[in-house]
Amino acid sequence: MAHHKERTEKNCLNCNAQIHGRFCHVCGQENKHPKDSFGHLLTHFVSDIFHFDGKFFSTVKYLLIRPGFLSHEYMRGRRVAYLDPIRMYIFVSAFFFLIYFNFLVGHDKKAEGYVTGKTMTAKQVAHTLEEQQRKVEKRMKKPITAHYRTELEHKLERIHADSALLAKDTALKSEIILQEDDGFIFFDSNVDYSSWEAYNESQRLLPEKDRDGWLARYIVKKEIESQSKYGSGHAMKEQFSEKFLHSIPQIFFVSLPFFALILQLLYVRKKQFYYVDHIIYTLHLYSAIFVLVFFQTVISHLAEATWNWISYLNIFLSLYTLYYGYKSLRVFYEQKRSVTVIKYIGLLILGLWLIILLFLAFAALSLIRL
Repeated sequence: MAHHKERTEKNCLNCNAQIHGRFCHVCGQENKHPKDSFGHLLTHFVSDIFHFDGKFFSTVKYLLIRPGFLSHEYMRGRRVAYLDPIRMYIFVSAFFFLIYFNFLVGHDKKAEGYVTGKTMTAKQVAHTLEEQQRKVEKRMKKPITAHYRTELEHKLERIHADSALLAKDTALKSEIILQEDDGFIFFDSNVDYSSWEAYNESQRLLPEKDRDGWLARYIVKKEIESQSKYGSGHAMKEQFSEKFLHSIPQIFFVSLPFFALILQLLYVRKKQFYYVDHIIYTLHLYSAIFVLVFFQTVISHLAEATWNWISYLNIFLSLYTLYYGYKSLRVFYEQKRSVTVIKYIGLLILGLWLIILLFLAFAALSLIRL
């Protein structure tokens, strides 16, 4: 990139320090004229793009083929040649989830007939109808209002009608599923109440010891509201799945400091490592896993299309991903193989529990937001 013409004045325009040479020794700003031409702006823009790309690809190369190397280099202060770990994580995770949600997940939904659930067998449909009948009959045995009993009787009639239709000709199972918007109960949610008032009235008829607690009442209320809002249990489940799916990037981001805390506990005797150092390692580890999982997902879709032979690469990538975690720990923390294996197993177990707890927490949030 061509340099601007150097100013004759030797004071820095940014910090007003005296300059010896072309750059300020205090803030690093170049001693150039402040007026930029369009050509200079364009040249600077293109240079920054290719500088970032060059750093990114060289950093990814080391990230994938030398586990733990980048974190180790960062600890030694060798940072200019590589992309910053935070920028790396943001770029890789944004790219991964953007591609995953917009192309890979969308492709799966279309390929599987995700909208209606047509892939269910006649046996599965019959089993679901039996479950619905059992729930309604169980509810009818409890003390309920006359109006609510009438509602349940209508539901039971619809279940019997669906069962009779299925028994008559199992080829009609798709028609049963597709008529959910016309009033069929097949995709109704577990809510047996038409309104919050009906639920409260039914609860008042029960002995106090048999009434639902505050949590059960809250869940029923949310289900009734969602049923009223979305019109069918299937639509409600679709919306819940959509909200939860798009919270996955947040789950992994929130897990970062907790995962680093687990590392802090596992390596508590390694006094040279501070909590921030574990964060840096975690950022590199997550970035590598995102890239490897991205390759595995792409290969799976290629294998489903025509290239069945390419699926063998996924076996290698899966094993390499497992090995990557162990090797990165050994390189970064510099402990014996046996100690690293034990700590790696502990990290996998604790990390799995962490992800499960966060998934449950965000699933609950997705349900609340319905």
